[in-house]
Amino acid sequence: MKKYLLLIIYLFLSFSPIFPETNQGTNTKTFLDDFYRDEERTNARRVKTPNPFWTTIKVLFYLGLLGGGGFFLVRWIVKKASIPQSEDSQFVEVVLTKMIGMNTYIHIVKIINDYYILSQSNEVRLIEKIEDKETIDFIELNKEKMKPKETKFIDILGNLPTFKKTDKISFLKNQKEKLKKF
Repeated sequence: MKKYLLLIIYLFLSFSPIFPETNQGTNTKTFLDDFYRDEERTNARRVKTPNPFWTTIKVLFYLGLLGGGGFFLVRWIVKKASIPQSEDSQFVEVVLTKMIGMNTYIHIVKIINDYYILSQSNEVRLIEKIEDKETIDFIELNKEKMKPKETKFIDILGNLPTFKKTDKISFLKNQKEKLKKF
């Protein structure tokens, strides 16, 4: 019987559940220590995100710096590569420029007191010297009307086609009527 009692005690002890410490103070302290250690590790792993305001300021600053540098670089290159011209227009004056073909122009040019008709395509050629007094007087009277106007980029944009919203049905009816006329 003693053997059975020892066997039961042995089985009871070997299969008995293991309970954690009942001392709550120590258990809570280790839990909090582990918790704070994990928080420190996750904070160390986090990447600090930059402030969006300062990032925007930096981007604008660098864009301004690069844009200004590029502007002055282009101005310097154009200044170095350009052909020097006199500002005085009393010696040479372009009175009329007319485009007559693709990259082909006719110019009436006043050089000192004489008028010339020039053609320009790949090269500039003298067509004729104007010696007729009536023609010279006509040119002198209408010189301001005939002068070539400076073309600005905004003027070129004004020549682009504009798109109007049209009714599809009325558009198709108009197209059908045009086809019937043919």
